[in-house]
Amino acid sequence: MRGVKPDPDEAAAAAIACSLDATALRDRESAWRRLLAESLLAASAVPGGWLLEVLPAAAAGLWRLVEEEWACCPWIRFEERGPATVAMTAPGAGEQVLREMFAGLGPLSAG
Repeated sequence: MRGVKPDPDEAAAAAIACSLDATALRDRESAWRRLLAESLLAASAVPGGWLLEVLPAAAAGLWRLVEEEWACCPWIRFEERGPATVAMTAPGAGEQVLREMFAGLGPLSAG
């Protein structure tokens, strides 16, 4: 089972910022849009952010994107909830930023 990344204390101390440049950010958003459009089974708002479940066949793509997000946005906490399910949460003001980031990618709503 994948562990929680980063440590909650580190996440709380991390600035709410992304290290990607504009081109890389557009590419990452496109990758998330594709994954969600093609493979999203369920999405729900949870305290602190989102719970996403994708088709089992898309699990590798989900975990690749999670690893990439963790590298550029260490303020987000990722927790495996199943082979193709991840909870993405952030403390404090990060919750709203995270909700808006993913709500803007298509099939998710802020509710």
